[in-house]
Amino acid sequence: MKYLLLILFSFSSFAHELPYANYLKIQDFLAKDNYSEALKIWKLICEKELGHYAKDAKYTDCKKKVKDIAQLRDSFKGLSEIYIKNGEAIKDGNIVVASCPMAKARWLQNKGKIANPYYGKEMLQCGSFE
Repeated sequence: MKYLLLILFSFSSFAHELPYANYLKIQDFLAKDNYSEALKIWKLICEKELGHYAKDAKYTDCKKKVKDIAQLRDSFKGLSEIYIKNGEAIKDGNIVVASCPMAKARWLQNKGKIANPYYGKEMLQCGSFE
């Protein structure tokens, strides 16, 4: 019985974690001002990956119709906080948390140069790593 509880606890502790691959695609598309591709991935995450987080409009706008890149970037703020708190464990150190004081927001991205998803090409390197 002791081992069964340990196994069940192990599985349940990972059940809430979110995969990063599609999130990182949105971050990259927004940094490149590619609204249409970012929107496709955002919809995929909302429909298939967020699970119970998608129901919480406080964090995401998954139920809202996103009409332009500004609205998508605003929704990305909440999505970023969900992924920062509940994403896969960052084991290899290639994914880092970045922030932009002007956008008053954080995001995850691959290690390297800052690629700001909130301002795109207008201010691509605005921000810093935490």
